[in-house]
Amino acid sequence: MTKLFFDFLDCFSSLQAEKLEYPKEFQNDVKLYLQGHPILQKKFEDIEIRYLMLSDFYDFCRLTKRYTK
Repeated sequence: MTKLFFDFLDCFSSLQAEKLEYPKEFQNDVKLYLQGHPILQKKFEDIEIRYLMLSDFYDFCRLTKRYTK
């Protein structure tokens, strides 16, 4: 789960204009976490919170049809 979380952060942070189409919560959490914001660093130490973020992102993509198999 840790590798997937960091892969997600790396991939999401590398998006340019497409990133703006995603909810601000994802944008802000990724940006602040990568900047070393202490509250988000502490928040994402919890593996369940990491899992929840990845799950929320997956659900968002599925619901908005941004992801297809």
